[in-house]
Formats: sequence, C-alpha cells, structure tokens
Amino acid sequence: MSGATARSNAPLLGGGNGEALVFTDNPEICDTVARIIDTGAVQRVTVLEGGIAAALEAPIPDAPVTIVDISSSPDPVTDVAMLSEVAKGRIVGMGPVNDVSFYRTLIAAGASDYLVIPPTDDMLIDALTPPKVEVEAEETEDCRIISVVGARGGVGSTTVSVNMAWHLAHHFGQRTGLVDLDLHFGTCALSLDLLPGRGLRDALDNPERIDPLFIASAMVNESENLFILGGEEPLEAKSELNAYAIDPLISALRANFSALVFDMPKSVAISHPALIQESMGVLLVTDFSLAGMRDVLRLKSFVKDFCPDTKTEIAAISAKDKRGSLTQRDFEKGIEGKVDYVIPFDSKLATEAANGGKAISALAGGGKSIGKVIASITDSLGGELDKVETKKKAWWKK
Repeated sequence: MSGATARSNAPLLGGGNGEALVFTDNPEICDTVARIIDTGAVQRVTVLEGGIAAALEAPIPDAPVTIVDISSSPDPVTDVAMLSEVAKGRIVGMGPVNDVSFYRTLIAAGASDYLVIPPTDDMLIDALTPPKVEVEAEETEDCRIISVVGARGGVGSTTVSVNMAWHLAHHFGQRTGLVDLDLHFGTCALSLDLLPGRGLRDALDNPERIDPLFIASAMVNESENLFILGGEEPLEAKSELNAYAIDPLISALRANFSALVFDMPKSVAISHPALIQESMGVLLVTDFSLAGMRDVLRLKSFVKDFCPDTKTEIAAISAKDKRGSLTQRDFEKGIEGKVDYVIPFDSKLATEAANGGKAISALAGGGKSIGKVIASITDSLGGELDKVETKKKAWWKK
C-alpha cells in the first residue's frame, strides 16, 4: 500500500503525532485510502487490520480521527460506545447497514459519523479531514451571549431558548450555538428532533482538552447556522459543572460563533455566576404564579448582585387557563418591576412543534404572534440585529 501502512495486530501507531487511523480488514477500503493518499487529498494516515476489535485492544488512541470497520462486530453500538470512552478524537464507523435509525443510534453511542461500505473517495476524504475552524479576532469580541433561566421548572424556558437560537440562526443569519446546561434532562436537541452529542460531559470533565476543534466534534447541527451542545447523562452520573472548564468552554464557543444561547437551569446559574457574567443579556422566564413571582424576585436580585452591568429582562408565559395565576399587575408589584414580555401560550401549536421536532416559529404559518415576541426579545438582549442572510458558511461539515 502506497502512503499508508497496514499490519496485523500491530500496536497503535501515529496517534501521538497527528496521524489519522483506519482499522479495517476490507481490501477495497485499503485500496481507497491508498488512492486518496497518492492523489494528495489526505496525508498522515495509518491503516491497521482488525476492525473495531483491534481498536479496542490497542493503547488509548490519540489520533484526531479514528475510522473503525464495524462489519464483523456482534454488537457495534456497544463497541463504539466503549471506544468513545477512551478515544481523544473523532470516531467514524464503517459498516454494511444502510439504515437511518442505526445511524442515529451509532451517533448517540459516541460516533461522529457513519459511512456505509463501500465508501466513496469523497466520503473517506471528508471523514479523514479535520473540520475546518475559521477563527477571526473580531468574532470573539462580537459574539453575543444570551442566558435564559427558568424561574421554575416547566415554565417554558427551554422552548424560549430553542426559539431564540432558531431566530438568531434563521432570521438574523447568525452562526449560533445553543448550549443546553441541563446535563441529565436537557431537551434542546430533542425539541429539534436531534440526538445530543456525548462531548459536553467529556469537555467538562477534561477542560484541558477543550478547544474549537473538540467543541466542533461534540456538537450537532440543526442547519447550516444552528448548532447544539448538550447531553443526556446517566442519572447515576454526577451533574456538577466543573468550574475550571467554564472559561475554556466559553472561549472555544466564542471563537466560533456569532451568537450563543445558554439554556441554563437556575441551579447552574446560582452555582456558576461566571456564566451569567459572560452574558450580554439574561432572560428570566416565568409564569404568573405566586412561586414564579417569588423566584423571579430572588433571581433578579441575584443577577444584580453578581452581574450589575448585565442587562436582565423578564418574560412571562401567559396560559389561557388563568386559574391559580396572579394578574400581571399583582405579579409586577410583587417583583418590584415590570414584566418586559408576555409570551402567549398556544397548546395546539406547542404540541405540533413538539411532535414535529421543530421550533414553533419554523412551522408553516404558525407561531406568528409568538415569533414576534421571541424576535423582540432576541433583538433586545442580543443587540441591534438586522434580518440578513448567512454571513459565514458552516465551519465544519456534518
């Protein structure tokens, strides 16, 4: 094989010096890798025999990408999950199964991508080429960060976060990152019919590994402009955010996005006010309940104490069923201030969006009144924004 090496039961080679790794016994794939190396399309690739079984037996791979043939694995999903626990770069699976549900399951297990055998030259080139991250100095300075905090559970803060991010990406043309900080029960990705990646927990546990490329591999994209970072951690796993990971995480996100929306549980906001301090604006989401009034008052005071210069606004979800709700006047009297936005709740529209895995404003002909309120909130907290086409192309290919 020209330009690449292939050996049986060999120790792991190349991981420490930036080489990509391909584990396969398929001669056709070996020939394809050799061909694209000879043409100069890719470089620094080591081919090893044995498929994913060999990858699991090798020393911990430190390659930017590890491509594994899962054709002979009796349980490829479990094997990929095991490999993802030790691999430091992206994992790409290759196999004979051409099925969307299998692809989604493999991605959920920790793979960054899946190629159906036999892969084309272009497919292998894309898989072996590190994602291109475009970083410009002004992007870091101009990145808008908005934190959305629910005063109580179930008031609709995630729905607001998802729709704000959707507006930033689709109506304002901003390259937008939506970060779900509820590590166990976050639903930002689910709301958009996506499976969350597995990289957020790894990033928080290993802050020294956080960089723009690592964050790229951990995120899933809804469109060319909207990317989601989140997770669905096992309930027995720890849920605390590593304070030492916050600065590198925000720096990596700032370097690659024009706008960021943090869907932030109030427990996270209280434990890590540094996240609030990085925000251009904070939106407190509530209902018109007595408990909501109490918690908004406390959270508003908290943000003011820790982040006096951060713009804070309040949005209340107004349900049709007013039973048990305070009037807006009484609510505002209790919080010693104004409710900046009242978002009308439409149960039929919300159900349609949830079932379709779409943002409410993305529904054809739907969400017009809600969309206007969300757009106003986004414009206010994110600074003056014009409805423009995408300013920057996607920074990595899905």
